[in-house]
Amino acid sequence: MEHHFRPAVLLALALAGLATISTRAATSGSAPPPIAASSAPTDLAIEVVKMEPAMGSTLTTPQPIKITFRYRFSRPGDFVRLFAKVLDPAVDATYEGSPGIDPGVGTVERAISLTKPGTVHKVTIVAKNSQSAQIFAKEIPVDYTWVADSAGEAARRDGSESRILGLTFSPASPALLKPGTPVDVKIDYDIVAAQGLRPWVEAVTRCNATSAPFTDFVQGRGVVHKTFTIGEKCAVTQVKAGMTNAAGIAIVQKVFDVDFRYAE
Repeated sequence: MEHHFRPAVLLALALAGLATISTRAATSGSAPPPIAASSAPTDLAIEVVKMEPAMGSTLTTPQPIKITFRYRFSRPGDFVRLFAKVLDPAVDATYEGSPGIDPGVGTVERAISLTKPGTVHKVTIVAKNSQSAQIFAKEIPVDYTWVADSAGEAARRDGSESRILGLTFSPASPALLKPGTPVDVKIDYDIVAAQGLRPWVEAVTRCNATSAPFTDFVQGRGVVHKTFTIGEKCAVTQVKAGMTNAAGIAIVQKVFDVDFRYAE
């Protein structure tokens, strides 16, 4: 049912249905040319600054690669969320969540990891607006391979005896909501893990949806508040909650029935 993580080489990829992009696996002292911006509704432009470790590296699961990129945009006038994702369904990948980023210029780092052995040849930079609609997607060619780490298997299983005891929604289900209205979810947990777990929640839907980014690792018995937002007319009948361990494995997952309907 369901999370994170140098000579310079010129990379170019002509994308069907997308503008041509170019990037380069760079050292900290050099930067590749900017990737072309998408058309309306955003003028977002991306410039990949650095990839770590070096392109072509072999990593052990779930060791992350880290992509640092500069962004600039003035449209939309509201915040956006920026993600780097592996969208290949043939691999089991995790990616890092994003807080809201206001219009302007800045630099962000995003981590990506495979939780099982595999090879990745492209990463997609995705932007979603404040209504959780995807407004930008660009593919970046990469070359990374992940192999199994037998010494890390214990870390992959860490927290397997933990439990999600229940969810409390605000507003409560059932509810009729306006698109863009955040739903607060209180997760009641009981965690037994050497390094703690990170709770999360997401709506089970194909509609435009955004979930709160990861927070710190937590341990023991307690509660944590997370949110999800639906950005269009939609009906959500299930919400999935989970807890991810330090190895990037969603070690605990549970689906809850709800009735949230979104209309203007």
